[in-house]
Amino acid sequence: MTPPHKPHVENQGSRRIGMGFVEFVITIAIMTASVAMAIDSMLPSLPAIGHSLGVTNANDTQLVIGVFFLGFGVSQIIFGSLSDTFGRRNILLGGLAVYVLAMFAAAATGSFEMLLIMRFVQGLGGAAVRITTMAIVRDCFGGREMARVMSYVMIVFMIVPIVAPSVGQLIITYANWHWIFILLGLVGGVGIGGGEMPDEPARQSTGESRGDEARGRGARGLGRGPGQGLLPVAGMAPGCRPARR
Repeated sequence: MTPPHKPHVENQGSRRIGMGFVEFVITIAIMTASVAMAIDSMLPSLPAIGHSLGVTNANDTQLVIGVFFLGFGVSQIIFGSLSDTFGRRNILLGGLAVYVLAMFAAAATGSFEMLLIMRFVQGLGGAAVRITTMAIVRDCFGGREMARVMSYVMIVFMIVPIVAPSVGQLIITYANWHWIFILLGLVGGVGIGGGEMPDEPARQSTGESRGDEARGRGARGLGRGPGQGLLPVAGMAPGCRPARR
């Protein structure tokens, strides 16, 4: 007797969130790379920031990078549990909102101390985005396919630090350092713009086990709704679960 044909795991994972595999990888990669962009694009602008904000010790401008890492590092230990409790979508969109608002606030500040506070807040928002996007990958894929998705994402994440300083230098060549924060805020704002996606994906199988359902609970709250972004990952439907092997 011929066994029933099972769809490829790759197609199962991407179909759960109503988007193609390539689209999913690109979306996750962009959101993950935004964190690296927020770090390395600052490097060429540090002297200009110090001069503009009256920093007496040039070495103090390095805190613009260090404080971001501090916020990014210390908050990662809590966002995993929060996304399990309140849903990936809520934490992801909340992190994006914090990230964007802090970027615009940093662009408008005239105080070095306030800039450092905003950089710390940006690190908090960036950590929420980083943790939830990685959790979404684990929710939707498993085993070899999860490793494949993560390898593509890491390729982009490793390329961004190479090109980000050049992007920052290009911006301050034609504008002032405030525009780096403005442009980063605009990029983050794309993720919380308009867009539509079905609230619930089609069930992949009527025989899904309770164990699969339990593994999918972390993705609850990912349904598409008002205020959701053009980046479709922000509105992944709650049926995202690790693929059964």
